[in-house]
Formats: sequence, C-alpha cells, structure tokens
Amino acid sequence: MNKFSLYVRAMIISTITALLILGINMLLQYGAHLLFETGRRSLFSKGSLFIFIIIFLGSFSYTITGEKNRKRLT
Repeated sequence: MNKFSLYVRAMIISTITALLILGINMLLQYGAHLLFETGRRSLFSKGSLFIFIIIFLGSFSYTITGEKNRKRLT
C-alpha cells in the first residue's frame, strides 16, 4: 500500500468517525431540548465545527500511526 492510499483511507475513516460522533452529539442536544425544554433548539451549534476538527485530527493521526505500526510488525 503506497502513502497516498494510506492517507486517503485514513481521511475516510476519520471523516466517518467524526461525523458519527458529531451526529450523536447533535441528537443528544436536541433530545435534551425536547425533554427538558432547555439548551439549544437547533441541531447545529457553534462548537460543532470545532468538535469535528478535533475528532478528525485525532482519528486521522491514530489511524496513520496504527497503520504504520501494523506495517512494521508484519
């Protein structure tokens, strides 16, 4: 596997992971608003982009490190 496909695969995995966690976060915020009539009404809050970037970068570096270690061990 060359470097390009490694990075593309890591980007796809990171994007899916970040979107899933962000989606769960949005649904929990909206559910809390419906149940307790508090919090934000919208599904997309100001910090959502920041959360997405942090999760994406963490997942990306974790995937790259794991793939490099797996390649080194085999």
